[in-house]
Amino acid sequence: MGGDLSGEAREILLHAADGYPYFLQEYGKAVWAVAETVPFSPEDAHQAVDMGNIELDAGFYPSRWDRTNASEQAYLRGLAETGHDSPRSSDVAARIGKTGSSASPIRDSLIKKGLIWAPEYGRIAFTVPGMAAFIHRQPL
Repeated sequence: MGGDLSGEAREILLHAADGYPYFLQEYGKAVWAVAETVPFSPEDAHQAVDMGNIELDAGFYPSRWDRTNASEQAYLRGLAETGHDSPRSSDVAARIGKTGSSASPIRDSLIKKGLIWAPEYGRIAFTVPGMAAFIHRQPL
């Protein structure tokens, strides 16, 4: 038996996945677990996003966060706290009390680990959607 999503339910899942295929898989698995009937409703989709986010917080994000040291976590937290998708590297450095050049080795290490990237010169961004929200949920 195949699943069917109402237009609104589909949009909820697609928006939550933010273009990341693995997230869509998590939400798709979750919608099958929460839905009592087919087609899946918007309520089913919202529950699936909540359930999928719990799964992502249990494994996907920690597998990245746990690979970082304290200075890298501070940099990632600074990036998350800007509230922008791709802030200036210098703004992130300032948030953690460093100059751009003194924060450069930390930034470079995080790029090599695949946790952030430079979408354009002088800017930095997370490589996966939702990482900033995950970081906000982490204790200081």
